[in-house]
Amino acid sequence: MPAMQIPVLETERLVLRGWRADDLEAYAAFVADAEVMKFIGGAGSRADAWRGMATFIGHFALRGFGLCSWSANPMELFSAVSVFGNPRAGRAWK
Repeated sequence: MPAMQIPVLETERLVLRGWRADDLEAYAAFVADAEVMKFIGGAGSRADAWRGMATFIGHFALRGFGLCSWSANPMELFSAVSVFGNPRAGRAWK
């Protein structure tokens, strides 16, 4: 099976892209923050963050849309999450 490519959307101010392994630490901090996660299941562990990232990647592979990572530039790590490829998009950020 060929590898699935998650599109990259880049503007002057941000980059919306697929998840990378080096996003884990920043995303784990996001998931561990009780205030950020208050309305989306509550704070979680590093393992929860890893499982979430794997789920997001898998959803994109199976459905063609899913949660992607935001960053302020291509070299920066995760800073927020948003749905990409679905008109009923949602987002969360810290």
